[in-house]
Amino acid sequence: MEKDTVIVSVDNISIKKIREDNFYATPKTFLKEIKFIAFYESSPVSGITCYAEIDKLEKVGDDEINFLYRLRNFPEANPPYTKMSLKNIKNFKEMIKKDNKRVIQGPVYANLKRLLTIKKLSEL
Repeated sequence: MEKDTVIVSVDNISIKKIREDNFYATPKTFLKEIKFIAFYESSPVSGITCYAEIDKLEKVGDDEINFLYRLRNFPEANPPYTKMSLKNIKNFKEMIKKDNKRVIQGPVYANLKRLLTIKKLSEL
């Protein structure tokens, strides 16, 4: 199966900002084939709750990323950053729950169709 989705870990404050602003920024560059992004919400949620289609990828500097966002999410990184403009942020019908066998700490590549069918992280 084609890996068309990157799963990233975010906290509860970051996910609210992502939903409000429809973008996710990172100091990392992801594979060009990535079409979707899914969000693993850390504790207390501890699960993959939503996903979105990536509308556009662009390199941006400090002036295009809110200072507090940058400070909170990647304080040690220097520009340029990768900004993903998102469209159609959707919740999974059921959250993909953390179990004892797997956690999301860095980017994990997956297939969206597969994500839509699983219930636990260990099924990735």
